[in-house]
Amino acid sequence: MATAFMLGQAAIAQSPASTVGQACGQEIRSLCPWRFTPDTISSCVEENRADLSVTCQAFWDTANQCQAEMRVVCGGLNPFTIRACIAERQNQFSETCRATFALQ
Repeated sequence: MATAFMLGQAAIAQSPASTVGQACGQEIRSLCPWRFTPDTISSCVEENRADLSVTCQAFWDTANQCQAEMRVVCGGLNPFTIRACIAERQNQFSETCRATFALQ
């Protein structure tokens, strides 16, 4: 979602990465309320990055990397098709993003 964001939404199974994603999602939602699109959330987080915990800053960097991969592999970030794309094309994603999506 938003940053397809938060990868917690894109995660297929519960994993440490998705747990961090969920916690950071809450942190970002409290920092950037009323931001609903990937672009508005990204802008808000970048403007307020220093207010995020170090863990969420690192997660945000990974989320951005994986979002870029999703755009290339899946042809965009369509919320209605992104989960299916990630599952069907998981071998086309980097090892980092596969771990983040809990596909390994």
